[in-house]
Amino acid sequence: MEQVQCEQSRLRGSIRALGVRAEAVDDIAQETLLIALTKLEEFDRGSDFGVWVRQIARRLVANERRKEKRRNLILSDHVTDFILELRAERANRGDPLEREDELTALRQCLAELPNSSRELLHQRYFEDLSPGAIGSRLGLTSNQVRQILLRLRRELLGCIERRLGLEMAWVDVSRPGRDPIDMALARFLDGESEPNDGEVLTEAMRLDGRFADEVCRLLEVDDLLRQGGMPDDRAFLEALELRLHAERKGGEFLQEFERRVRRGGTSVPRWRSWLAWTIAAATAAVLAIGLTVWLWPHGRREAPIVTEPPPRVVPPPVAPAGGFAVVVQLVRAEWEGRGPSQGDFLSARRLVLRSGRVTLAFLSGVMLTVEGPADLDLEAIDRVFCRRGKIRARVPEGAEGFVVTGPRSAVVDLGTEFGLNVEADGKVRVMVFQGQAEAAVLDESGSPERNRWVSQSRALEIDPQLSQIEDAAARSEGFVPPPVLATPPLVLDASYRAAVLDARPTGYWRFESMDGGAVSNEVDGRPPLRATGPVRLAGDGNRSVAFGPDKPEQCLVMDGTWAPPRDPGYAVELWFLPERISHAALAGLVVPRAPGDYNHLFLLELTVKDRQSLFPPASVRFLHRWPPELWGGDNLFSPDHYVPYRWHHVVAQTRGDQMELYLDGATLPSLSLSSERATEACQFLVGRLKPPGNWESRPFVGRIDELALYDRPLSAEEVRRHYGLGTPGDRPSG
Repeated sequence: MEQVQCEQSRLRGSIRALGVRAEAVDDIAQETLLIALTKLEEFDRGSDFGVWVRQIARRLVANERRKEKRRNLILSDHVTDFILELRAERANRGDPLEREDELTALRQCLAELPNSSRELLHQRYFEDLSPGAIGSRLGLTSNQVRQILLRLRRELLGCIERRLGLEMAWVDVSRPGRDPIDMALARFLDGESEPNDGEVLTEAMRLDGRFADEVCRLLEVDDLLRQGGMPDDRAFLEALELRLHAERKGGEFLQEFERRVRRGGTSVPRWRSWLAWTIAAATAAVLAIGLTVWLWPHGRREAPIVTEPPPRVVPPPVAPAGGFAVVVQLVRAEWEGRGPSQGDFLSARRLVLRSGRVTLAFLSGVMLTVEGPADLDLEAIDRVFCRRGKIRARVPEGAEGFVVTGPRSAVVDLGTEFGLNVEADGKVRVMVFQGQAEAAVLDESGSPERNRWVSQSRALEIDPQLSQIEDAAARSEGFVPPPVLATPPLVLDASYRAAVLDARPTGYWRFESMDGGAVSNEVDGRPPLRATGPVRLAGDGNRSVAFGPDKPEQCLVMDGTWAPPRDPGYAVELWFLPERISHAALAGLVVPRAPGDYNHLFLLELTVKDRQSLFPPASVRFLHRWPPELWGGDNLFSPDHYVPYRWHHVVAQTRGDQMELYLDGATLPSLSLSSERATEACQFLVGRLKPPGNWESRPFVGRIDELALYDRPLSAEEVRRHYGLGTPGDRPSG
């Protein structure tokens, strides 16, 4: 058994380097070892056992990749075919280095990375978060996260090869025309390829041998990170043993395998205890803990390092009063019986829509538009059952996995915008407008009987009665169109400006005009706000500043710095209209420690339902930190939810040693602060988490107006007066 133990790590790395999906590597490795066990008589006992096993793996991937059951295990047929061809000439070469040497070099290279880079790798490989989920935490798009990950993998590859004294053939990533290739490579490495990515990569690999080698080596680096960040030796071995017992009378067969290999005289390399295999469950648990501690280097503000298994923190079930979805638009909607009204929060319930359309915003960020006649059940924050009708879903990054089921059918979002039509006879048509999804016919128990992936601009038809999934004509006109949601005006009483100025703000911006990218301050002698990116002013009458989608670089920054007073306190006041439920920064005060190093003293942001967060969803969060740091701090959350396409008034302030938060004129119990805190000069940002040039953006999408800073706290009467002088305007309607 030791021989199997010594080869498994290199075997998994070589399989991953063939372009196999990361989640399928262990399954193919187990099948490879099972085949090896049955073919022992063919093994030349004087040759290298590892080379022989890896040859079996290559043949297994080459022979079975086109089978229906393998289609979801290979990232790209084109790339895998090319890599198999490329590596055929190296089939008989042994590995010059042990996997242990590579892991040692990896640890040393990780230690040289900045804390923020190690944290991002920790989220990807140790927490197993997708680029979309990481992006939702950091305020980045999934493409931005994938590009950062690609850059980090390249840095680690170069560092590992330098430390191991390997010959490096560098690829010129600055060459014109590289961007589309790198985007395709970044998606490929994270298992999220688009339909043409395989052809793009294969053509680039054929034209540039150095790039072809780099792709293979980057896949191996990815596997090194996975084996180090999420050690799974015990699970792999236990699964192999179960298959052996089921298929080969495990114990006896395994002993015979070990005896024959040892009789051939093949030596077994010595491995450190943190990579050794063992059948004993207790030893395997210690191995997993030890490898985690060893691989992830120590340092300030990095992922916590433990010497024993940390307790799993499970967020409490979130059951917000009023439900998990809000009605944001009704267009000539006629309900069967009493239906919901615009602005209502909905919990699990049945909705029967005779005609018209309704758009719902889920607290996860999902936007769902339903066209009647329709009959559906809202089952949970991530699940809808549709008996009949037409549905269109837009699922943002971080909310992947939204499921729409029908009678013996299901469609699972994989980060998409898709349409789904359920006919009266149960047949389903699904079309993906952006991203990809998985469609399935379900058996009587609800398990997938047949499944198919559907990519962007493709359509499928599901026939549960015949248990069939077939391609269909991709015509968008047969599906629900995207909703058109108009932004209502913020109507202010004529005395609003005077009321704010009477409260003696230190800064007040109304966003009525912009000159050279600067918004003037209503307080004489005080600095303007300067726009970065495509920030614009919008609206008729009372104007506001608009932050559009997919523009994470856009924000407003105040000239100079401001030190919020320790006593008597300070206040930040603004009106905001969000266009989506998302994790987004409204305004913040950051301390510029060094270029690229910004820590918050104050943050006002919006939350979203996140499986990796304890924050209540769709709330306004007021964060105060002393001393300014990257994590932690004192928090207040609004008890009421914010609603897309509705204006809200918010005031976040400190009063002596107390934090106070008002939303739409209502307050909640204050929170005490440390009496030992002080203050520092800060940059003031609007619409973004960190200043431009920092990859942590957490962008706000929507409108902001009537922004004011105070070097004192407002009274409850002043807050209510300012809120009462504003009228949020009509909600979006058809």
